[in-house]
Amino acid sequence: FLAYALGKAQEVMAVFCKAGLSVAAHGSVWNLCGVYRAAGIKFPRSRKLSDRHRRDSVLVLPPRFRADPIVRDHAPLWVVAVTGWGGRAATEGIHAVVQLSDHADHEGILELVEAVGPSRVHVVHGYAQELAGTLRDRGYDAHAVAGHSGPPETGAPGQFGQPLHGRARPRRQAAGQPRINGQIVAPEVHVLSETGEHLGVFTTAEAIKLAADRGLDLVEVTADASPPVCRILDYERHKTRG
Repeated sequence: FLAYALGKAQEVMAVFCKAGLSVAAHGSVWNLCGVYRAAGIKFPRSRKLSDRHRRDSVLVLPPRFRADPIVRDHAPLWVVAVTGWGGRAATEGIHAVVQLSDHADHEGILELVEAVGPSRVHVVHGYAQELAGTLRDRGYDAHAVAGHSGPPETGAPGQFGQPLHGRARPRRQAAGQPRINGQIVAPEVHVLSETGEHLGVFTTAEAIKLAADRGLDLVEVTADASPPVCRILDYERHKTRG
C-alpha cells in the first residue's frame, strides 16, 4: 500500500493492525511511527520493512519507493495507492486506488489560519497565488512561494507522477528463466491452474492477484502465444525440482 509517510501511512497501518494483519512499514514510515508510539498509539503486529519480510505481510511505503528492490523482488505485486488524488494516481506499477484524503478544503484552510493567528503565511501548491490574495484581504502577511504558485497539477500528482526508471522496473529474469509475476509484460494472459486446468484469459494484474491469493507465483510458460500462457505454481519449489 502506497501512502505518504506521515499521517496517511499510519492511518493505513492502524486499519490493518486492527484487522489482525501483519504490517511491514518502510523505514521512512516506521521512523515517524515513533512519534505516535510516544503519544501512546501502538501498531501491534507491525515492524520495519526489511529484505526478510514474510510474504503474508502488508507492505506500507511512500509512493516514491513503490519500485524499491525489496518490493520489486519480494512483494505479492498487488500495489494499491491510498490517496486523495483518485484515479490520477493510477500510474505505472499501480493496480488499484483507494481514495482517502486528509487535506482541508478552502474554508478549512481559512479556519486553520484564523485559529493559529500567524505573523506570516507562506503558501505552496494548488492555487497558491489566489489563496495568498484571499489571506491578504483578511489582513494576513501572505505570499505564494516562488515555484509553487501555479494551479494544481493536471497529470499524475506528486510522488505518483515519478516515472519508473532503471532499478524501478521489475527485475529482468535470468537468462534461460521464465518471467514471473511483475516481470510479465503482456497486458493479458491465459492462466493455467496448479494442476494444468485452463482457468481462462485474465489481465496480468488479475492473474498475479489470483496466484498471490493462493500464496503462489504466476509463471509465464509459453511467451510466444497470443496472449502468453502462464501457470500458477510455487516457483521456488519448481526451480528446486528442476
